[in-house]
Amino acid sequence: MCGNAVTVDPQRSGAHALHSGMIGRPWPNFLLGFGVGAVLGLCYAVGAGLLLWPGLVLVALLVATGPWSARLGGALTGFGAMWFVFLAEITWSCAQEPSCVQPNETFWMMIGGAILVPGLVLDLIAWRHRTTGR
Repeated sequence: MCGNAVTVDPQRSGAHALHSGMIGRPWPNFLLGFGVGAVLGLCYAVGAGLLLWPGLVLVALLVATGPWSARLGGALTGFGAMWFVFLAEITWSCAQEPSCVQPNETFWMMIGGAILVPGLVLDLIAWRHRTTGR
């Protein structure tokens, strides 16, 4: 039978009874979380802070309905990656303009690292659980 076959869990009913092959597999769960995290990072960067709260609820739902380490790790990694993409874009834009004076970005890099590093750690945990069968 194919690895993506749908199985029925007799302990659950209704919509919760069907489980796809994605459950327990870190790569698709990571990509799902990464996409959500990247969109949240984009929303935060463009100043749509009001969109950040519904996005955090979406991340909580993702974590509650599947393998939390892969999904949360992906979301944090996606948000942190988007954070660094925007910092790089701002730095590049300022470097192209001779009259641009940019303040020290160390603080913002530390915040980005504080988001990205836990995401990478959770990604490694999800990968380890998958490879060790735990």
